[in-house]
Amino acid sequence: MTRILTIMLGLLLFVGITAAEILYFPSPQTVVSSGFGEFRPSSSGLMPHFHLGVDFPTYAREGVEIKSIGDGYVYKIEIDEDSIYGYTVYVKNKNFISLYAHLSAFGERFQAIAESLKREFPDQRVEVTFPEGEIFIRAGEIIGYSGRTGDVLAPHCHLELRDLENKTALNPIPVLNVEKPDGLKVVIDEVRIDGESYPATSDIIPFKSDIPKIEVSAYLTYGTTVINPYEVALKIDGKEVYRISFDTIRLSEFTSAYEVYGKGSTYRKYWFKMYSSEPLSVIKTNAWRDIPKLPDRVQVDVIVKSFWDDVKKVQFELVRR
Repeated sequence: MTRILTIMLGLLLFVGITAAEILYFPSPQTVVSSGFGEFRPSSSGLMPHFHLGVDFPTYAREGVEIKSIGDGYVYKIEIDEDSIYGYTVYVKNKNFISLYAHLSAFGERFQAIAESLKREFPDQRVEVTFPEGEIFIRAGEIIGYSGRTGDVLAPHCHLELRDLENKTALNPIPVLNVEKPDGLKVVIDEVRIDGESYPATSDIIPFKSDIPKIEVSAYLTYGTTVINPYEVALKIDGKEVYRISFDTIRLSEFTSAYEVYGKGSTYRKYWFKMYSSEPLSVIKTNAWRDIPKLPDRVQVDVIVKSFWDDVKKVQFELVRR
């Protein structure tokens, strides 16, 4: 079993500089290849979980420069090729923490430290924590280089934003004002009622239970890229009864993905449950408790939104059989 070694280092490089506003994207590409809150299946011994950041593509290239999105202070680096994040840098910015993961190598100021510790503590996960405020890093300065350390399929830039208490992950897309990809489409392709699948274009769908378990297959696509939507909502006879919005996710909810995603969800296929008994941060509306039994015939609206306010809507009737 890999042991975790935590080390405190004081380098006293730069002191007393106030963090500024965001100025940079972390990689040359400014469109995302994976969205915030996506489903991640079980891998590397992990339970299924949420993707707590966004990915910027490097087109499977290692060694692409990854830069700090804003002024701040580096307070931790993680050195472990086999952990979920691999080589990782944490920066405290003015309003949040930014995290850069899956690096192949660190920036010049940290690589020598990392190499020395890897030689001294082989086969161990090492966390190096720096005294707060000592290592100032400027917006656009190289944090590290794209790689495939950690739980990753191919090299890319993984960016997370967290609140300053390091308890909640924040969606980076509105914070960075990530540009809308060309050719973006919102797709709703299937609906599942109590485990039975139907095309989303169906006019009438049968059900038998008092309160059917409704699930929706939806995604965003552009080119060959597929990512999750920002919001999925369900209305019954015009009243919103359920809504998921991927704006924040508490870190304690990391492995609660199956409360939001249904059976059959993968990296590129998302089944959204329109029901849950858990008060997760992404669940904004849950009014099912106020409905003891559905009428025999109801109108259902499914509304799916992108991170850039594109909207797709399907409507059908549920009819009791």
